[in-house]
Amino acid sequence: MKRTVRWLGIAIAALWILAAPACSEPLGLEREGAAPIQTDALRYVLEQTPSELATVIVYTFRNPTARTAYVGTCTGRWSPELQKEIDGEWVHAWSTAEFACLGPPIVIPPRASYTDVVWVSDCYPRENCGPKFAVEEVEGVYRLVWPVLGSYSEDLGSGELLPLDQRISNRFLIVDPR
Repeated sequence: MKRTVRWLGIAIAALWILAAPACSEPLGLEREGAAPIQTDALRYVLEQTPSELATVIVYTFRNPTARTAYVGTCTGRWSPELQKEIDGEWVHAWSTAEFACLGPPIVIPPRASYTDVVWVSDCYPRENCGPKFAVEEVEGVYRLVWPVLGSYSEDLGSGELLPLDQRISNRFLIVDPR
C-alpha cells in the first residue's frame, strides 16, 4: 500500500512538472476559484501517439459541504466526465469506461480535498479502442463533472448526488493538434 501511495505521489509530481508549460492562461479563460474542482492548468494539448491523442488532467476536489461526500467506485477510483461548452450549453463530450461493480467509495470529509488524475484519450477512428470523444470537434472549452454523492448507502451502493454546482470544475481549454 505504501509503495502504491508513494508511486502515485511521484506520478502526480512528475505530471505537474510536465504540465507546467501548459499553465499559461489561454485567451479568454481565467481561473474560476469558486468551482469545487480545480484543474492543474487552464490549457491542455492532446499529444499524438501511434493509436490515440492523450493528455493528463490533475484535479483537486474540495468538498464544499458541511457533510461527508462520497464517490462510488469499483476499483478504488472513478474518473470525472468531460463536458464541452457548445453554443453556451454544456454537453457530454467524454468519459472513461468504468467497471459496473461495487467497491468501497471514496470518502471525502467536510471541507477536505481529494486529488487525482484523469487520463484523457481519444482513439483514432481506424483504431479499435476507447474511449473516444463524443463530440465532432474536440478542441474547445471543457469542464469536469464528477458524480459526488452527499449521502451513501452501502446496501445500495448509491446515494443522493450533490447539486451540479458543487461537483464541477473550472473551465479549461483542450487543444487538438490535428
